[in-house]
Amino acid sequence: MWAVTAAVVLVHAWLVTYGTWRFLEPEVRGEAYDSLGVQLSRGEAWVDEGTIGWEGFRIAERTYAYFGPFPALLRALPNVLLPGAYGRWSRLSCLLASLLTLLAASALARDALEKAGVRGAGARAALRSAVVAGVGLGSPLLYLVSCGRIYHEAILWGLCGGLFTLLGALRTLESAPGRDAGPLLLLSCGFAVALLSRLTFGLPGAIALAVLVPRSLVRRARLAGAAQGRSRAVAGALLAALPAAAAAGYQLWYDHARFGSVWETLPLSASYVPVDELGGVFNPGRVRDTVSAYLGARGAVSPVPPFFELKRVRYVRKELFFDWREEVISLPLSAPWLVVGAIAGLLSLRRQPSRAWAVLLSAAFLAPAVPILTFYFVTQRYAAELVPGLLLLLLLALRVPGGPLARGAVAASLGALVLLSSVVTTASTLHWNLVYNGDVPVEYKERLGRLLGPDEPVLPGRGKRVPLTTLPLLSETAGFKPLGRDRTVEGDPIRFRGRVVRWGIGMHAEATATWPVPEGTEALEALVGLPDQVNRCDLGSVVFEALDDRGTVLYRSEVVRVRELPVPVRIPLRGTRTLTLAVRDAGDGIDCDHGSWGRAAFVLR
Repeated sequence: MWAVTAAVVLVHAWLVTYGTWRFLEPEVRGEAYDSLGVQLSRGEAWVDEGTIGWEGFRIAERTYAYFGPFPALLRALPNVLLPGAYGRWSRLSCLLASLLTLLAASALARDALEKAGVRGAGARAALRSAVVAGVGLGSPLLYLVSCGRIYHEAILWGLCGGLFTLLGALRTLESAPGRDAGPLLLLSCGFAVALLSRLTFGLPGAIALAVLVPRSLVRRARLAGAAQGRSRAVAGALLAALPAAAAAGYQLWYDHARFGSVWETLPLSASYVPVDELGGVFNPGRVRDTVSAYLGARGAVSPVPPFFELKRVRYVRKELFFDWREEVISLPLSAPWLVVGAIAGLLSLRRQPSRAWAVLLSAAFLAPAVPILTFYFVTQRYAAELVPGLLLLLLLALRVPGGPLARGAVAASLGALVLLSSVVTTASTLHWNLVYNGDVPVEYKERLGRLLGPDEPVLPGRGKRVPLTTLPLLSETAGFKPLGRDRTVEGDPIRFRGRVVRWGIGMHAEATATWPVPEGTEALEALVGLPDQVNRCDLGSVVFEALDDRGTVLYRSEVVRVRELPVPVRIPLRGTRTLTLAVRDAGDGIDCDHGSWGRAAFVLR
């Protein structure tokens, strides 16, 4: 079991460092947490505007973050001890959160298997390893840890706190009267971490504490004899709940310090999102779209490596959503082990020894689904909010003595689903970092491009090649931006699927450029496509053309769209004196219509 955990941690360490194994490096907007940590130590709650940019709320000449304060609190002491590491803690923080999440998942699986009375150390170890591997490699945890940007860090800690909250709640329920101080403390601390990281992760803990703390007080009072004994017993339960109370108080102060009210967590007046025009922060009319995204058939199997990918979110009721450029792959496709296990858990509720408590806890830990499924925004990172509730249902199926998941054949099927989930989640996560994620180093994208393939198309012609960028232009027309020589029109290196094309012509529709054709030229060869720089834009679509000196069209491509593979072309040019290359609008407007002629060169006989 520990070998599986170690392997998962190594995968996470490789992902969070982008294969460099350098842990103290800056991440996108990660320094905002360091800035917030400094201000929190002074009793303030604002951040330096330069560290958070447009993700901050500008209120009364101060800039405030909408992210939870827990990652900032974690940085306070390390920044005092190692001031040179200021702004470079994000990767270590994300890796620590993922490691603790795996430990919580392992403990949850162990408790469930012991409760079910699964015989044989080998069977228990196999099922426990399957749960750890599923959480670590076959759930949204892997996606989150693959990029340590500010958006992921707080959610990672929220997920970590959520699983420890679940562990504490289950152990509290199973503790003997008067012996639940430790489990209650675990529940309380897990809730504190979850709440201060992300409010939705704290919701199940708030419900569990509201029920289990009074239950503990009543049981302790009945157990104790004398009045003094009762006081000590009650004090023990209250002390265990102290971290939760402190966290709740701190969150209320944090909200008031930022937005002037203990009930304000998202100041709509200062937000760049027109929430009122979208039907409010939460709206049940969005459920059809969000369920389809998170729990439907959203996602894709691709004919090219790595064969699985996240897809751009599409809304039916567009008027209710902030249509930002985000991607998602549904849980039934990326984590079938978790979904199938959750269904088994629902079916097992009738057989639970404490059915009422099982139903109550299930409702509590599934409660975050309500705000997530009614929110005005869909993104893959929010899928992590559903993991604790789904995992609880799977654990309930495991905990049933002699239940289906404890049987050999079904357990083997669970292992197979974990393997499938790990493959799909890993492949789609790597593809997302290669194609969509603009917050990872370019060098990492190049490595992923080489790792994932497919191999770059080989241009077949033989003979001396003369790159067009080495020749003088005869003429140029540019409707939007001048062409780029060995660059895109934005001045960036031309990249297709992470791979840099060393020379080529960058254009933006509508554009043309004309060159003299050297004597002895046989053909023009190039790779045509939209460069990686516009992968986040859905609208990019162009047609490539080549014309001779008489205006005859020598080549016209099909419509080439954003995120499609580059197309190798060879255009015969014998007898041609000048060549005009053009990038045309494909009929849907010129937004994001960047067309690049990669490795464009005349081939001489």
